[in-house]
Amino acid sequence: MLSTVYPHWFILLCIFTAAIFAVLLYYKNYFRTGKSMFSYPSWIMLITRFIVIALISFFLLSPFLKKNFRKDEKPLLIMAVDNSSSILLNKDSLYYTKTFHEDILELKEQLKSKYNLAEYTFGSRVRPGINLDFKDPRTNMYELLDHIYEQNANKNMGAIIIASDGNYNDGRDPMVLVNDFRTPFYTIALGDTTPAADLIIKEVRHNQIAYLGNVVPIRISVNAEKFKNSNIELSLTNNKRVIKNWTTGINHDNFSQTIDYQFDAKESGLQHFQLRIKEKDGEISFVNNYKDFYIDVLESRKHIIVIANSPHPDINALRHSIGRNDNYKLESVLAENLSRDPNRFQDQLKNADLLILHQLPSNEFPLYEQFANFELNKTPLLLILGSQVSFQKLNNLNLGIKVQHRNNAFEQVYAVPNSAFSYFSLNEKLKPIIQDFPPLFSPFGKYSISLEHEVLFSQKIGQVKSPYPLMVFMQDVDKRIGVICGEGIWRWPLAEYRIKNQQDFFNDLVLKSIQYISIKEDRRYFRLKDFSGNFYEDQSVIVGAELYNKSYEKLQGAKISLDLFHEGNEMNFQFIETDDGYRANLGYLKAGKYAFRAATLSSGSKQQINGEFMVKKVELEFIRTLANHQLLYNIAEENNGEMIYPDQLSDIENLIDQLDLKNRTSFEIESRDLIELKWLFFLIIALLTAEWFFRKFFGSY
Repeated sequence: MLSTVYPHWFILLCIFTAAIFAVLLYYKNYFRTGKSMFSYPSWIMLITRFIVIALISFFLLSPFLKKNFRKDEKPLLIMAVDNSSSILLNKDSLYYTKTFHEDILELKEQLKSKYNLAEYTFGSRVRPGINLDFKDPRTNMYELLDHIYEQNANKNMGAIIIASDGNYNDGRDPMVLVNDFRTPFYTIALGDTTPAADLIIKEVRHNQIAYLGNVVPIRISVNAEKFKNSNIELSLTNNKRVIKNWTTGINHDNFSQTIDYQFDAKESGLQHFQLRIKEKDGEISFVNNYKDFYIDVLESRKHIIVIANSPHPDINALRHSIGRNDNYKLESVLAENLSRDPNRFQDQLKNADLLILHQLPSNEFPLYEQFANFELNKTPLLLILGSQVSFQKLNNLNLGIKVQHRNNAFEQVYAVPNSAFSYFSLNEKLKPIIQDFPPLFSPFGKYSISLEHEVLFSQKIGQVKSPYPLMVFMQDVDKRIGVICGEGIWRWPLAEYRIKNQQDFFNDLVLKSIQYISIKEDRRYFRLKDFSGNFYEDQSVIVGAELYNKSYEKLQGAKISLDLFHEGNEMNFQFIETDDGYRANLGYLKAGKYAFRAATLSSGSKQQINGEFMVKKVELEFIRTLANHQLLYNIAEENNGEMIYPDQLSDIENLIDQLDLKNRTSFEIESRDLIELKWLFFLIIALLTAEWFFRKFFGSY
């Protein structure tokens, strides 16, 4: 059916327009020759021109062809099979690698003959088709259901078949998504729910980062199944050197124990540890008798010094939040002591990573010399302004913020979050609580900021929002400065605890502010980018890099090499250029500790980065060896399906046939723009050519 985007009566307008233009064009021939414009051959040319103008006018109405057609959609079945390695952790492993594989493929072909079938293999990730080797080191059932829903929600889904042992160790609980489906689930319960004899290192808890000279707590959880009246012999090695042995008696068949150990970090660098349970005859698997882990021992923590005009509860609130993070070492100094004996603190201040100045400079302690040193050392600063600050002295320091304090007055100021703040992000779920925080006592006056900056919180006085900052972060050429324009911040964590019974938002605010201010800009010409240093063996290891010239402009077209070292072997890679720098894909690497050397030439000099990273084993599948058939039963029961066992695979076809699934009929409209028909274009060209030929041949118009 032919239609247009405009009312149909516009077609009459096109015809009328074409007739007027054609008649006017050929009517002048009548005055010149006296021949009627309807005589031969004038009428042929007139009609030709009429058709051409009518067609072109008609195309201005955006005409299109509309076609209604019926679509019959067969029921869609979804079949997904678990490819995780835990499937083979039972006495029937040979059955799953051979017979079950053949049976599931046979079932797939039977269902394909009657229904549309979408096939998936899942484990670490979801991929199309059924290709089983049972080597996936993780199981993410939530991702599977999410993928099925996203890809097939609008299709005629008849049933979903999932073959799995029910163990998931990655992603969220799949039951969260089950209720979103209105489709029966048929689950095939793989694996074994009967405990097998096994010794397992279930979990190791430890800090990822420690500091030289600290004691690092390590908590080890071990399990023993069906080894009653025997012993667990456990050893811990550090860099292949045994540092501790344990022997633990097993007093019942389902035995578990937690062991705590204190490691003394005496050597810096990436420390490799391995736990090992001595193997026993009869274990179903020896893989879970071993566990490797790494602790990065750093030489020093970031050093933060609080310099206060006088003792104040604000300092205790900051100390409490900063003390929650082991990356920071915090100490306090009174301005009085600093003024009396500046040499005593000279080295500490020079090496500080961040200085928090509470109500300084003041009339009593202007600290001119110290502020000059802070500027010389490019030390990041966090200023907390209050009633003891001398604003005249503050303005004279030219730190980037000036306050024209009026009448020595202070006012109660509430915090208003700035949605455009981009330097760092706070927890969005907790951010609204700032509206319930008590006010700070802020200097009344006019604020001006001369550096590049962003305001995190602006001021609200009563119900009136002010353009002035309450908490602002400034970026100088080679350091960062934060300013809290008011005192009394100690009341914020108390208010949060009263409202939420926690202090998460305040702690997040303090730690992220400290982290942002204390970061010193990387001025190296060659640097790594987005490199975590921690990978898993089922992840591709990608190293990013950036290269700059002496004006800190990004360089393009450079050749950058990377040499990778592991267990005496060396591998070589080349970086490729990307839109935002350079990248080297090292692929999938086996678990272990790796060292690397990246090198390039920049401005005629060699630039080099040395580093190390670790690739961890993924052992999630070996922690729980028992199948979780209860989860499979719950999934099937929730959606009016059924759980069956592998020896009942032949029943699935009958169960689905009993659903009496119907084809879904829909009517769809297909439209196509008329201008896409190329033959109409050639028709118009042909008509114009014919008219031109007649005019030339007969000499008309």
